[in-house]
Amino acid sequence: MPILNPLPNNPILFTLKGQFTKHWPFFLGLAVSLFLFSLAVTQLDFSFYPGDLIDARFNLYLLETSFQLWFVFIQGLNYLAAYWFLQKVFNDSWAAACGALLFCCSLGLQSQMAHAQVFARFPIPLMLGYLYLFNQSHRLKHLYAALLFWVWQWYCGIYLGFLSLMVFVLGFALSFFNKGYSVFKSNSRWYKIGLLCLPLVGLLAVLPLAIPYLQRARQVSMHAYPLVADSIPTLWSYFSSWKGSLFWDVLFGWYTHVPAYWDHMIFPGMMAWGGIAFWMFRALKNPRKSNLFLLLIFLGLFVSVLRLGDYSIYKLWYQVPGFASMKSLGRIINVHLIFFGAGLAYALQTLNQRFPQKRTLMGILCMLFLVLDNYVQPDNIHRREKHLSLQRINKICFELQKYPLAKIFSYEPLHPEGLGADYQLDAMLAAQRTGKTCINGYSATSPGAFTPYWTLPNEANRNYWLKASGVKIPNLIVLH
Repeated sequence: MPILNPLPNNPILFTLKGQFTKHWPFFLGLAVSLFLFSLAVTQLDFSFYPGDLIDARFNLYLLETSFQLWFVFIQGLNYLAAYWFLQKVFNDSWAAACGALLFCCSLGLQSQMAHAQVFARFPIPLMLGYLYLFNQSHRLKHLYAALLFWVWQWYCGIYLGFLSLMVFVLGFALSFFNKGYSVFKSNSRWYKIGLLCLPLVGLLAVLPLAIPYLQRARQVSMHAYPLVADSIPTLWSYFSSWKGSLFWDVLFGWYTHVPAYWDHMIFPGMMAWGGIAFWMFRALKNPRKSNLFLLLIFLGLFVSVLRLGDYSIYKLWYQVPGFASMKSLGRIINVHLIFFGAGLAYALQTLNQRFPQKRTLMGILCMLFLVLDNYVQPDNIHRREKHLSLQRINKICFELQKYPLAKIFSYEPLHPEGLGADYQLDAMLAAQRTGKTCINGYSATSPGAFTPYWTLPNEANRNYWLKASGVKIPNLIVLH
């Protein structure tokens, strides 16, 4: 009697096999994303971390030894969320995989490597996806799901929380004028109440995080608009490239005459621009079949955060409470990239529909060109070797061994060669490792009396800070 094999007819395995067959470009794109971007930064032995000795190590301090793994894990979440959104919109696994790859690995992200607060971007595609569904259905559950992911992005990072709020507002406004008002007018009382309560729900959701920032805002002033204006990208910012790319070093270094020019190096790659150009061209020819809703959000956002000479629509957004806290508007590239990814996905979907028998070949070629278009030579990636930081920390830990009973110390190098923040973080990380307490500290800003010590830790500045704080520390150990 032949042995019966139930597996071929198992509905669960059949479904899983079907889903894998349909979405296998997702796994290929994820692998490329991790190796092209995340592991290119850390290396396989995790000997590097993204960023510099200051902000990157501050995140290292907060996350203890898990910062590098967090960086890789976040990359995976970013890719997964972008793939879900693009698959929902275009229903093409190759288009979604390539668009998600662009979102996660664009050359424009190299200038963002020092800002770990913008690494977690996965709520943005999810928010945009539910705004897209709301525009189609005008169902409150989709709108509140979009709000949930905006709140999530807010908790991932304040900068992207504010910038993604612009996407939310633009998306909701377009939806409201696209049959949304008539749906609102003709719907039930509960629907109207639910829609009108949306801003209040959003405000209450972000309030626990906003309260400490409001308290801090009372101690330091917001950024004046002229200072903010210098950071608003110009059209040329999108054609200023990070150094070390395979093809685009001709775009590096020519735009260094502007203030904080490194934040203006947000060239997203030529395939990103090609996808957007194709999307806009097709939209002009056939608006109904070009996902005009998403394209209009992108154009509204792009123009809103664009400076032409001394003029920018962003000056209006600057008046919104909280927006004046931001001074590096080049970070908008982190939001733009989901739209650049959508443009590329739209272009590839159009080709796949025209040549369906060659969709696998075109998908693989698209990924290959994305790798070549956005590849950065490892020596030019904005990162630091972990062992250099460990050497600095080990030096302090070794000195602390001479004082086994000491509980509080101050680190004040006699001949500082770097920024004061470098040494503040050396002390913080050494204190974390040894379980002792240091009076050194670092954050984005500082109390006024602490600033001299923050800038240059020495005896005079330390005493000034302690006197202003009304604090006396007996048996304080001072390390040099």
